[in-house]
Amino acid sequence: MKKIFYLALAASLTLSSVSTTFAKGVSVPNSTNKTISQPNKINTKSETLITSKAIKTKANGIEVDIKIPVINGLKDKKVQDKINVDLEKASMEYKSTVESEAEFAKKEGYFNNNFSIHSDYKIHYNKGNLLSITISSYIYTGGAHGMTYVTNFNIDTKSGENVSLKDFFSPNENYVDIINKAVRDKIASTPNYYFEDIVQRFKGILPDQPFYIENDNVVVYFGLYELAPYAAGIQEFKVPFKSFKNGVKTDLNFRKDAIKVSSKVVDELELGYRGNLRIPVIKGLKDEKMQTAINSKFEKEALEFNNKLKKDGMDYAKECEKLKIEQRDFFGDTDYYVYQNHNNILSITVLYEQYTGGAHGSYNKTPYNIDLKTGKEITIKDVFKPGVNYKDIINKEINKQIDVINKKADTIQIQGFTGISENQDFYINNGNIVVYFQPYAIAPYCMGIQEFTISLDNFKTMVKPEFLVK
Repeated sequence: MKKIFYLALAASLTLSSVSTTFAKGVSVPNSTNKTISQPNKINTKSETLITSKAIKTKANGIEVDIKIPVINGLKDKKVQDKINVDLEKASMEYKSTVESEAEFAKKEGYFNNNFSIHSDYKIHYNKGNLLSITISSYIYTGGAHGMTYVTNFNIDTKSGENVSLKDFFSPNENYVDIINKAVRDKIASTPNYYFEDIVQRFKGILPDQPFYIENDNVVVYFGLYELAPYAAGIQEFKVPFKSFKNGVKTDLNFRKDAIKVSSKVVDELELGYRGNLRIPVIKGLKDEKMQTAINSKFEKEALEFNNKLKKDGMDYAKECEKLKIEQRDFFGDTDYYVYQNHNNILSITVLYEQYTGGAHGSYNKTPYNIDLKTGKEITIKDVFKPGVNYKDIINKEINKQIDVINKKADTIQIQGFTGISENQDFYINNGNIVVYFQPYAIAPYCMGIQEFTISLDNFKTMVKPEFLVK
C-alpha cells in the first residue's frame, strides 16, 4: 500500500521558527577564505544599529557564503551579546549540515565537489524596541535543486527575547481567526497556486507560526509543501494592522515565558485515513528528564489517538473493497493552545477531532496543567488552599453563569449540570480558571464545549498565591 508520511518539527530552533522555501536565481560568487565585518545599509530612522559579518570560504568542494547580522549600540551589553549569539547561531545553523552531508556523500561515492551554503538576512522592522529579521539559508547537497530555510526573529531589544505572535495583541483580540481568514481568502482568490484540497486541509496557523512585521503588516508565511507545490515556493500572507480591532503592539512590554513551546507536525495519508497532528513540544526546562517525560506524554497520547483511527479507517477501506461499496476516509486531527506559560505553570489544552461517518464528527479537549517545578499535574483542588470547599465555590459560580446563559437562550438550554467532579476538566489562564464540559456533558452537541471562566481574584484569600495575577 502506498504510504505518504510527512514529519516536520516547526520551530526547531529554541528562539525561532523555521520553514522551507524555493530559492530563485541564487548566484554563486567567487570567494576566498576570509571573514569580513561591514556596515549594513538600513533605514536611518531605525534605532538599532546593525552591521554585517561576512564569512566566505571555498575549500574541499564546499562553498560557504554567509552574512551574519550583528547588533551594535544597545545600552545593555548582555542583552546585545545574547541577541548576537542567537543570530549567529541561526545564520551558521546549516553550515554544519552541508559539511556533514558532504562527508557522507564522500563515503558513499556521490560527492560532486559542488556543495554550498549561502545565507543572508533581511531587516523588516527596526523601530523602538522591536527588531524583526528573517535569515534565509540556501543549501545545495546534490540533486536537481537546493533548499532554503527561513528563520524568523522578532526581538524585544530591551530584553533580548524573541517574542511570539500572541505578544503583539491584547488579550481580547481574536487575532488567530483574523489571520486565518486572511489566509483562506487569499487561497480562494488564487486557487491555482495551491494544492487542490488545501482549503479543506488548512486548519489554521500554528501557535508558533513563523511571521515578521513589515510596513504596518503582520506577515505570516508557510514553507515548502505546506500549502502549495515546490515550485510555488514560500507562501506569504500580509495582514494589515488595521485588520485587528485593537491594533498591533510594536512597543513591546511582555511577560517572559517560562519555557518555549513549539510544534511537531505529523501528516498522514493512507487508503482509508487522513491525519494531521499538531503536537506541543516544550524546550528550555533545566530538568531535562522532566522535559522529556512531559513531551513523551504529549506525543504518546496524540499518536495513540492517531494510530487507532488509522487502523479503523484502513480496516474499513479494506472491507468496503471486499463488499464493492463506496469507501470514505476517516479523519483525525489534533491541535493545541497555550493559555499560561509563566509562574512555573504551563496550561495547555489539546483538541482531538475525528470523523468516521455520520451527520458530524466528534471532538474533545484534553487539559494539561503542569507544575514546571515538579512536572506533576495540577488538579483543580491544588489551586485552592487546604480546607477550602472549592467545589461549592465553583459550583455556585457556574450555576450563576448558567442562569444568565439560559435567560438569553431562545430554545436550547444548559440543563445537565449537577456539579464538578474530582477530575474536572479545566485550564488556567492568567488569574482565572476556566472550567469546561465536553460536548453532550451538560448541553446538546450543537452548543459545543461549555466553558465557565472564574476569576480567582474574587477568592484571593482562599487561593494559593502562585495562581493569582502578580
